Amino acid sequence: VRLDGQIRRICNLYVSSNKKDITILVPLQTAAINLKIAQIFTHSCEGCDTGHTMYHHLVIFSAIVASAYSATVGVGDARSAQILRLESDIDPEGNFHYAYDTENGISANEEGTYKQVGEAGAVVAQGGFSFQSPEGESVQVQYVADENGYQPVGSHLPTAPPIPPAIQRSLDFIAAHPPPTVSETRPQVYTRPQPFRRQ
Repeated sequence: VRLDGQIRRICNLYVSSNKKDITILVPLQTAAINLKIAQIFTHSCEGCDTGHTMYHHLVIFSAIVASAYSATVGVGDARSAQILRLESDIDPEGNFHYAYDTENGISANEEGTYKQVGEAGAVVAQGGFSFQSPEGESVQVQYVADENGYQPVGSHLPTAPPIPPAIQRSLDFIAAHPPPTVSETRPQVYTRPQPFRRQ
């Protein structure tokens, strides 16, 4: 096992009567799966002739190569991205500021201040982040997080559909004509239920 997260494994592929050793690097997380596949094929093929052995080793080799390829495509870049810029400042009153940029295009920043909200205090934060989506589009989000909750703004976020004109006119009418308030309250009179009589 190497320190870079790879494990070195040797697959034996039989071609006619020549034995060829093929060395491939397999990501550590897929090594256990590949070893189990190899054990299943090896144990199920004891007593088989050479043609079956070659076929099974070819299948094992293909499975290892496919899993090694699928595990490394696009995953390693984000996890091993270098940090290009990092700022961080926290003061004793609860105010803070941080910002960072990475080499793969991710950037984020946030600043927060302590605010008295009612009897309890809270930190009000505002900031933003941006990254490249898997489709290659630039995603940017600006946000505020305060006593009213997390409020993100971004062009990729869904928005509510517009209110239909008829509904908007009704809402405007209701706002312009509030219901009358009753100044005096009338007591509710209840009648006593009559007993059931058989006839």
